[in-house]
Amino acid sequence: MLTIKEFIKYCLDFYGKGGIHNLNYTKKQIATGVDAYFKNMNDDINWGGGDTIDRERVRFEMQKLFPDVENLKNKKFDITIIVA
Repeated sequence: MLTIKEFIKYCLDFYGKGGIHNLNYTKKQIATGVDAYFKNMNDDINWGGGDTIDRERVRFEMQKLFPDVENLKNKKFDITIIVA
């Protein structure tokens, strides 16, 4: 299980400038996305310990919060999240 600080770094490695998806989100934007994700948790959406699903859910929050981030408009994401 990741700490919040480790999880933000994990997301930054994927969605920050030069990250795997190179979406140019800042650390502050990612922290804001994490905060929004936590605020939207409910019986169907809960913390998975900082796993891939958590990371993708944070990206969904950031897309809503920061729709004009450089490199985001032309990216297409095809992901299916299965809720058990």
